[in-house]
Amino acid sequence: MYKIVRRKKNVADYCEKILDMLNCEEEIAHYQFNHPELISSPAVHPSPLHWKGHISGLMELISSLDYSDHVQTESGKKQSFAAIVTGFEWLFNVSIDKPYDERAKLALRKRSLSILLT
Repeated sequence: MYKIVRRKKNVADYCEKILDMLNCEEEIAHYQFNHPELISSPAVHPSPLHWKGHISGLMELISSLDYSDHVQTESGKKQSFAAIVTGFEWLFNVSIDKPYDERAKLALRKRSLSILLT
């Protein structure tokens, strides 16, 4: 009998939390509707540059920058490979599918990976 009462209490607690979350989401939706100027993010303009070469050539540039550790965050930490790829995708208006696989192909093709930027 104790387990049944306890389960009902747990279910009731979860239902109450779900209702609280839904109420919170409703408040956020009302706030966004009433104040769209505060919620909207600034428009991101496309880059005027376009990459016309092979993706493998662009991946060589990206990989060289990644291996060199010259690209850093504002706090001075090494920028992630994914963030560098995202930046280049925007900069050159390209989409790089599976960038880690592309970098692996590059590593197989180039036996000695040399850092070109010093």
